Amino acid sequence: MTFCYLGSKVAGTSPILLQPRLSDFFLRLADDPALLVEHERDPRRSLAAAGFTDEQITSLLDGGIEGVRQAVATDVEADPLRRHLVVAPRMTVHTPTPDDDEPPSPTPPPQPDPERS
Repeated sequence: MTFCYLGSKVAGTSPILLQPRLSDFFLRLADDPALLVEHERDPRRSLAAAGFTDEQITSLLDGGIEGVRQAVATDVEADPLRRHLVVAPRMTVHTPTPDDDEPPSPTPPPQPDPERS
């Protein structure tokens, strides 16, 4: 868990428990090669050591890319200092995708040229 002392350095200031942020963990992975190796070896253990709960770890590891994307989006949305760094797209371009269920139509065989016969 991460502890943070809020307020001035006056006697009696108590630590406040902060929830770990996935975005901070990803930044640490990028900066710390030893942590990255540890995470590749045992991601559940490295996430637990970073202070994530069992429920969060399971959600991250079993949720696929959408689970991670949602966790990071929630992380950023909750932080007013980071919220301005992420810009949602204002426009999307939809392109048609080929229908993979239909096999391609065969090319008709060439017709004989009546003038050459």
